Amino acid sequence: MSFFKTLALTGVLLVANTSCMKIPKMEEDLGAPLQAEEIAEKMITSWGNTSLEQVQKDDFLATEKSIKISSLDPRVTLRKGFTVTQLEDVVLEDQSPARYIHMLVQAEEIVEGQQSRLSTREKKLGYRKETASRETNSESTVSTHVLSEMTKDLEIRRPFSDQVQTKDTEDEIQLSPYEMFRGIVFLCGQQGIECFKLESEIIEEDVPSEIRADASCRGIPGCRWKLTRVQLVAFISAVDPETNTESKSKAIIKLKISNDLPFLSRLVEYCYEGITTYQSQKFPVSVCHKLKDFRRGTPAAP
Repeated sequence: MSFFKTLALTGVLLVANTSCMKIPKMEEDLGAPLQAEEIAEKMITSWGNTSLEQVQKDDFLATEKSIKISSLDPRVTLRKGFTVTQLEDVVLEDQSPARYIHMLVQAEEIVEGQQSRLSTREKKLGYRKETASRETNSESTVSTHVLSEMTKDLEIRRPFSDQVQTKDTEDEIQLSPYEMFRGIVFLCGQQGIECFKLESEIIEEDVPSEIRADASCRGIPGCRWKLTRVQLVAFISAVDPETNTESKSKAIIKLKISNDLPFLSRLVEYCYEGITTYQSQKFPVSVCHKLKDFRRGTPAAP
């Protein structure tokens, strides 16, 4: 991970108190692995209505990705904004009705706290209207993109084929919070991954400052949103391509979901924690994607 290596080379990590760092234990008793279906059901229930028909033109959301290594302060590495520009109804070759959600994606990639690159791109998310949960991208493909980012950030070496490798940061930039959520839901069904210790609770938190800046807090009562916090532990089997030896890495995955928000904005926070290694030393690392702002779009005419 270049961000980590840059910090290490500049000596910043010398300020970290290594005796106080919390390294997740691999040996703790987590019980039997959970069934992928059990995890998916719990997460989908927290999301609420899964119909993409709820997406509206002009829906907008803004997110921020940050990385925290050891006791250092978190550093923002990526900001993204998604705006729904068009809802296009089409008829597929099998004569079934479908819809494409067209989005404008604006991204700001940040290196060492400095603005490094601004970019704009278009993307579309498609689904069959009679079964709104069946998007054109399969669950396994989306899960692969989510896993690719996680293993890259935590430096877990998995022998990905060319078909599933993340292409630099392009896949990460284009991945919306909703697609991240879908990827996490089906992550534990991927080969080489076992999941344990699923926990869920209802909490309330203050909304981010960007939302509080709106006079009505985007319609959120008292500027506090009600969230479902979900956490699980994943063990990811990895093969070191240099030694061909297999090892297991532990990742703690944490989600905060609000089904009161517009459909594409419901994943309020998604974090994963693990261990990265540099020069034979292990350091805890935490990566978080957070919803910073949203705006409701325009309801379709009856």
